[in-house]
Amino acid sequence: MTPRPARRRPVRKALSRLWAAAVLTRGEEPGRQSEIACSGTYGDGPGEPLRLVLLGDSAALSIGVERRPETVGAVLATALSKSAARRVELRVLARFGALSSSLSRQVDRMMLAHPGVAVVAIGTSDVLAPVRTRTAARHLEAELRRLTEAGWSVTIATVPYVRQQPAVRRWARSLTARRSRRLARAQTHAALRCGAQSVSLFDHHLDLGAEPGRDLLCADGLHPSAQGYALHLRRLVPAIQATARPAAEPGRPRPPEHRAMPEPRRSADGPVGPGGPWPHGREVPLRTAAAAAVIIPGLQCAPGRPGRAVVRLTDFPLPLGP
Repeated sequence: MTPRPARRRPVRKALSRLWAAAVLTRGEEPGRQSEIACSGTYGDGPGEPLRLVLLGDSAALSIGVERRPETVGAVLATALSKSAARRVELRVLARFGALSSSLSRQVDRMMLAHPGVAVVAIGTSDVLAPVRTRTAARHLEAELRRLTEAGWSVTIATVPYVRQQPAVRRWARSLTARRSRRLARAQTHAALRCGAQSVSLFDHHLDLGAEPGRDLLCADGLHPSAQGYALHLRRLVPAIQATARPAAEPGRPRPPEHRAMPEPRRSADGPVGPGGPWPHGREVPLRTAAAAAVIIPGLQCAPGRPGRAVVRLTDFPLPLGP
């Protein structure tokens, strides 16, 4: 007899498709055409390559980007290779439309590999699906904990603000706004509890229906354009370069409970790699960090002492016009 969860799965998928069709003007399907493969080896350097794995949904797949060098995976792998002076072996395991409840299938594929750097970008599909945000965050925390306990250096890019995208029907915008805010806060809290780092991509005051915000979306009116991904990457790259330091040192794993906010070197051009002090970093309670993540775009949060987190404001302001 087929197990009950397996029998329910097709029903849940059908309900999710119906709900997405009700919430979105054209549904997510048009974006699938722009998926670009970017897995491979990047950069030069001696020794074994540093492993970089991207997990999640269409955000990790760079849906909406038309050129491989502009994909999230290619940009992160290139930046890590330069900062670590090593080759980077990139694998993109993300799936289009993936929910947090299905993230375990992607994590299962990583468990036999040597630990490295894992970047998780997921949540938009959860916001647009008929699932509880608390349940989505619980599934996410379980998988992040599996990764950190296996020795991976983990960073999660929190769900962006889902409201003003033209593809979202007007009646649903207040609903998706509340859901994305709750999920981004819960994702930050979940990451910090299990020893992962988070970077806030929650741009709650960015009007994506007007210029220059419209340029941050691709033609389907939902997924970011190359310019939108570039904004996210300007916030992600410094944090991931820094948190990759333990993974870049073979034979020196760092347990999750000792992973405090990493400290990148500074130069006239901004962070370039691990080394010196982080200005503006401070330790706050976990709840404060989670609440701030949906107020301050680009906020970087990492575990501190028990029950607390170290937070740092991004160096890169939003590219808004006058």
